[in-house]
Amino acid sequence: LSVLLEQQIPEGIRLTTCQHTPDHGTGNGGKFDEVSNEHLVMSMLRVKWNPSSRATRSNHYFSSLFQELFAKICADIQHMAPVSICGLRTQVNITPDDMIELICMGKI
Repeated sequence: LSVLLEQQIPEGIRLTTCQHTPDHGTGNGGKFDEVSNEHLVMSMLRVKWNPSSRATRSNHYFSSLFQELFAKICADIQHMAPVSICGLRTQVNITPDDMIELICMGKI
């Protein structure tokens, strides 16, 4: 149950997985704004993975890592508020040297 508790996103920032930016009342669905003025934002977190020490509670560990990742991306764009991050995607990679890479990207 503790995994479901999310940290509060800073005021003026919205995270969404939709593919088009909001139209902000223009009626074009944001498609024109998306082509003319979009910025890619990305955040990455690398942590050492030791599966033998993580026999239990891995979901809690990953939840805290994703919350840290989202906090990093929000901190980077907080000066642009109000802003929406659209097309939010996450990626998890395991490297040969037992590192976990968490990548979060989206467009504003």
